[in-house]
Amino acid sequence: DQSVVDFFPWCQAFANHPWFRAARELNVPLPFPLTDAGGSPSYYVPWVADSARRAGKFRNGATTKERIPPGSFFFVPGARGGEHSHIHVGIVLADDGTTIRTVEGNTNEAGGSNGYCVAERFRKKSTNDYGLI
Repeated sequence: DQSVVDFFPWCQAFANHPWFRAARELNVPLPFPLTDAGGSPSYYVPWVADSARRAGKFRNGATTKERIPPGSFFFVPGARGGEHSHIHVGIVLADDGTTIRTVEGNTNEAGGSNGYCVAERFRKKSTNDYGLI
């Protein structure tokens, strides 16, 4: 009975799916790992952001001048346990230089990081960080 399954923040699961699918269909490697050492997909946003950083694919939105390629991840900065972290993720559809158009899961009408729907959003580029495709 799925009505008794514990909640989990599914934004990273939503963002990972097209990357896994594209890599498999195109027979290309992922730009950075989305699986842990045991091969299980990571759905923990801070872990994936750190994976992008370790692979040299992380960009700080406050300082980057480059256009973010469509398909890249955006990471919303925030705090977890009082420490700087990332609290939400989605996929960049377009970058006009100041605003990114996104698609993201586990959001709501207010653009929150925990919700119940998939939505297209417009976000200020400089307030997010990125994992480049």
